[in-house]
Amino acid sequence: MNFPPKDAAGAARQGARRWSRAAPVAIRGRSRSASRCFRWWHPRRDGGADYELIWGTVLFVLLAAARLLPARLFTWYRCPFRHVTGLPCPTCGVTRATLHAVRSDWLGALELNPLGAIGLGLSMLYVGYAAVVVMGRLPRLRPSFRHPFCVFFFRVVVPAALVANWIYLITQGV
Repeated sequence: MNFPPKDAAGAARQGARRWSRAAPVAIRGRSRSASRCFRWWHPRRDGGADYELIWGTVLFVLLAAARLLPARLFTWYRCPFRHVTGLPCPTCGVTRATLHAVRSDWLGALELNPLGAIGLGLSMLYVGYAAVVVMGRLPRLRPSFRHPFCVFFFRVVVPAALVANWIYLITQGV
C-alpha cells in the first residue's frame, strides 16, 4: 500500500519511481517494455547536466545561422579527402544539403546527401523536443545502449546506412 509521503523529498522519490518504469505493452502475447532503446521519462536530477538545454540551444543556433546568414559564408571550405582522393567523403554535401533544407528545399537536400537531410530533420525534431521538455520542466528521455536491439542498431544499421550513403555519393558524383 502506498502512503502519501510526509515531506517533499519523499514525494520526489515517489514521483521518480513512478516515472522511471516504462509501462508494459503486450506484443504478440508477451509483455515487453514500451521501448527497446530508451528508458522513458526520467526526471532531471539536480546538479546534473541538462543535455536538452545544451544540445537544443546549440542545434537551434546552428540551424538559425544556416537559415539567416548568406550561403557563401558556409561554402568556402573544400573537402581535404576529396582533394586528395578525388572521391567524396561520407559527409560531402551535408553543408549544402543543410542550406537547401533550412530554406525549405528538402528534395534538393535529399539529392545532395540523403543521410545528411535525414539527420537534419531529426535535429529539427530534437530542437522541438528539447524546447518542450525544458520549458515544461518535464521528465527526459534517456537512451539505454545495453539492450540487444540498440547494440544491433548502432553496430550494424548505422554503419550500413553510412556505407550506403557513401556509395550513393560516389555514384552520383556529389
